[in-house]
Amino acid sequence: MLFRSFTALAFLRLAAGHHIDPDTDVAVYLPWFHPTYKHVPAHISIRQLLHHTSGIPWQTISLIPELGGKDALQRTVAKVANVALRHRPGSVYEYATINYDILALLIQQLSGESFEQYMQDSVFNALQLSATTIGAPEDSSRMATGYKIGFFKARPYDAPVFRGNNAAGYVISDPSDMARWLKFQLGDIPSPLFALAQQ
Repeated sequence: MLFRSFTALAFLRLAAGHHIDPDTDVAVYLPWFHPTYKHVPAHISIRQLLHHTSGIPWQTISLIPELGGKDALQRTVAKVANVALRHRPGSVYEYATINYDILALLIQQLSGESFEQYMQDSVFNALQLSATTIGAPEDSSRMATGYKIGFFKARPYDAPVFRGNNAAGYVISDPSDMARWLKFQLGDIPSPLFALAQQ
């Protein structure tokens, strides 16, 4: 869940700068987004995405496509454009990874730059997280090797790319930057972004 807090902060910074009400219907910005609840058109607010109370089922994680192109985020969110909600929006908490992919697409559309670039400029650089990126490492030689259990032992694993899901957990960092991020969250590092992180 730690990595989603980066995306939440990025959106809150964008919202503050553009005077965006978090209770606005997502469809105002994504007019092709038409979820339903019990076969009736439903309206999901940005705040409900942030708090995982959108009603989007957790199983939608299986719809996230393995993509690496520039349109990966748009194509990922399009997979749930007509999703049937499990709960009425705002009524029940249910974690769904794709909530944060929708937020990332809103960031991309409203900022006019890629989600990854906005994160780099407005969050990582602003907080002086010099070893932190999203989606792809700045220096791949510093990356730890990933492993996956197969045939009864851990084996090196080259994970597939899910660029459309970067917002939900593909932050790449090091221990020093993670310590700085946690200090920021605790208010131990002066930053104008701290007020947003408290929301």
